[in-house]
Amino acid sequence: MKRAAKKSISRRIRSAEVNAPSEPLLTASELKAIAERIMKFSEADETEVEIDVTTDALTRFANNIIHQNVAEQVLHISVRAVMDGRTARATTNKTDEESLRRVMAAAEKLALHQPKIPGLLPMLGAQKIPKVERFFAATAEATPQDRARAVTRVCKLAEKNKQTAAGIFSSGAMQTILANSKGLFAHHEQTRSEFSVTILEPNSSGWAKANSADIRELDPDRLAERAQP
Repeated sequence: MKRAAKKSISRRIRSAEVNAPSEPLLTASELKAIAERIMKFSEADETEVEIDVTTDALTRFANNIIHQNVAEQVLHISVRAVMDGRTARATTNKTDEESLRRVMAAAEKLALHQPKIPGLLPMLGAQKIPKVERFFAATAEATPQDRARAVTRVCKLAEKNKQTAAGIFSSGAMQTILANSKGLFAHHEQTRSEFSVTILEPNSSGWAKANSADIRELDPDRLAERAQP
């Protein structure tokens, strides 16, 4: 059962690189499982694992038309080892068994070649960490069509005023875990969105931008009005 679960995680990551869905790649429990697998390979005095999963999508427009829509998902694993007062970090973006074994070994090898750090603080143990509400489903689930509808309204307004509109509308989500061999486990997830618009006339231009964790707080129509030259 464990082997099947690991293969499933790897398949989801490879698939996401192609299909770029709008939801985070992995759940908090899956990220924690990856960290625990890494720490099982550790021979260090202390081990720290940080994993970031980021999903970003961007709609770009110019000359009153949408000309680009792109999306990406990125998985980043950072492993820090402490060996006899020395410390170093290694990174990977793969979750197969061999890659996790290698990144742990690389962090340990690098640490052994570092000078000792006088007064190096020990890693924190288990902590009670307050939850910060920065995740909004409306932002994480925003589609290219959602962004396109807002951009279309702005471009039509520019056309009506015999102006040219250009800018970007982006949305995305990110989650991070921090775990170590002393029992620490922290998880945070957040979303982000941004609308930026430039309104051009033959002899002048205006610009406005806003960003928010909650895409519903953005008002592209109002921003287009503020950007009037």
